[in-house]
Amino acid sequence: MIEMNENVVVHIGLPRAGSSFLQHLVFPNMNDVNLVNRDFLFGCLSEEKINLISNEIISYNDRIKRIHIIKKLYPDARIIFIRRKIDSWIKSLYSSYLEDTGNNFINFSEFKYKFIDCEPSFDEYIKLLKTMFKDVLVLDFEDLIKDNVSFIQDICNFIGCEFPKYENRVINKRLSKNSMKIINWIRCKDWDDLIKLNITKILKLINK
Repeated sequence: MIEMNENVVVHIGLPRAGSSFLQHLVFPNMNDVNLVNRDFLFGCLSEEKINLISNEIISYNDRIKRIHIIKKLYPDARIIFIRRKIDSWIKSLYSSYLEDTGNNFINFSEFKYKFIDCEPSFDEYIKLLKTMFKDVLVLDFEDLIKDNVSFIQDICNFIGCEFPKYENRVINKRLSKNSMKIINWIRCKDWDDLIKLNITKILKLINK
């Protein structure tokens, strides 16, 4: 068990819910905060600063198993969970999947069932979080899009740090609907994998 775990705040995701924006542009600029990205098992914790662990994968597949690991490591941790409307979240995840997958791929319906429908609902997960941890901050990704200043201020108030300077720009922009349709069409063709990969990269660059 880690000592001084009362100084640990864990941002557990969701993936595709502003995590990269926070990890690259906001969290590193917070004063008096020791940022531990992803490696929550072996990251170096500080006794003087508030330790902020940010790993959005914790709340993805096997989220129940992963959160029990966090509880065992940091029993008094404070938790930040950013949820997102389920339909737009699934589409965003599928966009990432299309960018990264090779020749073997599944369609959207299969993806939704395999990666989402088998997991507990957000309401059930949040209820579990509040049962396991004393302090849980639940935010909505849609509020980040509407007013990122208020969104970040809520996080700062929860962590106990000053509002940081940050660059307000989009990171990991999702593919457009047309690009997703084109990639799906390409995957069905009997073409060389390298050709498919290069076309996917071009479409991704166009979306930036």
